[in-house]
Amino acid sequence: MKYCDYPSRSLMVMACQRGIQVYDADGSVMLYWHSLVPPSSDEGECTPNIQVSASFARGISTFQDCMLCIGTDSGNILIFDVPTRGANIVLREMLKGHTAPISCLFNKEDLLGSGDDSGKVVVWQHDVDSNSIQVLTTIDIQGCVI
Repeated sequence: MKYCDYPSRSLMVMACQRGIQVYDADGSVMLYWHSLVPPSSDEGECTPNIQVSASFARGISTFQDCMLCIGTDSGNILIFDVPTRGANIVLREMLKGHTAPISCLFNKEDLLGSGDDSGKVVVWQHDVDSNSIQVLTTIDIQGCVI
């Protein structure tokens, strides 16, 4: 669970095995629920052009002034658009740069960093002009002895 601060609001976000829950700052109102449990078909939850199927979520980070990022066990990072008010939180895209479960996420200005259980780190950059998030660099220390 993590408190996520945005310029116009704060949210309480919980990532667990069954899904992602977003509450207002005091936890009194659930604003959004995103299931990670696939429906009866094997296709996963379907948001326009984005299929999500995962067993758990972990790693929570804000990004820029309006995005919420959450890692999954499949190595994907779910990016949600968060409005300045209201409950219209929308899955924007799914970043694919890892093959192991995401273990942590962090942000700094226009950069998002993600780490996974194998030790791989990916640094992503938000391009304001194209409104896209692209890989800036990858550090793969798999098999490295420290």
